[in-house]
Amino acid sequence: MTPSKKDSELKDWLSLDKLQQDKSQQVAFEETVTKKEIEKVHREGFRDGIPCGLDILKDNFSWVPGYVYLFTGYPGSGKSYYVNFLTVEWTKIPKELLWKDLPGDNKICVYSPENYPVKMLHADLIQAYVGKPIEAKWGESTLKEVDEGHDYIKDKYHFMNFRDIPTLKVILDYWEERLKEGYNFFLIDPLNSIAEGTSTGSGGGINKYSKALFTQLKLFASNNNVIVACIEHPTRPQLNKDGEYPKVTVHSIFGGSNVFNKLDCIVILHREGSTLTDNVVEVETAKMKRQQLYGYLGSKKLAYDWKSHTYGSASSMGSVTAHSQKIKETYKSVDPEENEGDDGDSPW
Repeated sequence: MTPSKKDSELKDWLSLDKLQQDKSQQVAFEETVTKKEIEKVHREGFRDGIPCGLDILKDNFSWVPGYVYLFTGYPGSGKSYYVNFLTVEWTKIPKELLWKDLPGDNKICVYSPENYPVKMLHADLIQAYVGKPIEAKWGESTLKEVDEGHDYIKDKYHFMNFRDIPTLKVILDYWEERLKEGYNFFLIDPLNSIAEGTSTGSGGGINKYSKALFTQLKLFASNNNVIVACIEHPTRPQLNKDGEYPKVTVHSIFGGSNVFNKLDCIVILHREGSTLTDNVVEVETAKMKRQQLYGYLGSKKLAYDWKSHTYGSASSMGSVTAHSQKIKETYKSVDPEENEGDDGDSPW
């Protein structure tokens, strides 16, 4: 069967070479540090990270302009709700706690096709903002609060969408325009909603593509001094000797050590149980560059309110167990070739 013109264009569109074809920015230049800047470090020390809004996480997590964050966990662990909650908290951070050289106005640019239609995501964010469920049946929020929440989210968020699967270059070009409008936080949920490419004639594969992808995201974050956050599903897990799926670790990330080494921060969510009453979520900081400044490795347990999609501190409630049955059902229909190309390298 002869490939159609459309098929040929799609193959070209997906290629890693296309992702890296723009040579206009690939010009080396020297960066220097002034004596005045070093003297300021001597007097004042290095800056702490920007707090995330949850006091319980102050020792383990903070936002750092120029960093790329990855959030992962099994399906049902609450990755999207958790990150949505953190982005709402980001918009509320007082200016005195922000870095003075942070551009923009604490606005979020979101590409989250997994959580569309947008009206559902918009409603979830309103609930996170007002801290209450917005459906009248619960009797907890007023119409005035809902309207105020709607106006707030509309002002602080920009929801991206496409009629076809976008390449990373298309997304980055779009983000460049949003920088001019005051956006300084960029979210992709999930990461596999971007077209995957393979480098024609030079091997390629998911690991090579992932490495290039995170390199591009890191350049965007660091060059513009903004935050980039991504949500990604882990690789398909292997049953342990007890016939259960183990907790997600940094080894579960697509792309192995190539991706691990590119990321500035990795957060893993573990949910205890699988019903609405199982509201304990363990949030683990599994990687953080410059831990002494921005957050030490470790985990904390949070309580999740499923009605409002908000989070707060939870008392110590024993070890978190994998909700294996739900995970088994989720992965039962997964194509066994989905993880083809994952090298399984240890991040160490």
